[in-house]
Amino acid sequence: KRDKEKYPAGNQRQRISPFKRQAQMHVQEVALENNDASEG
Repeated sequence: KRDKEKYPAGNQRQRISPFKRQAQMHVQEVALENNDASEG
């Protein structure tokens, strides 16, 4: 499974698992919340 890390990002992005995509969206939401908190 080490070979998977060698693949270019574009290749991996095409078959990213729904779980990983959901986690990414969650990370983005948290980042936005942190930005709002730091501004206010």
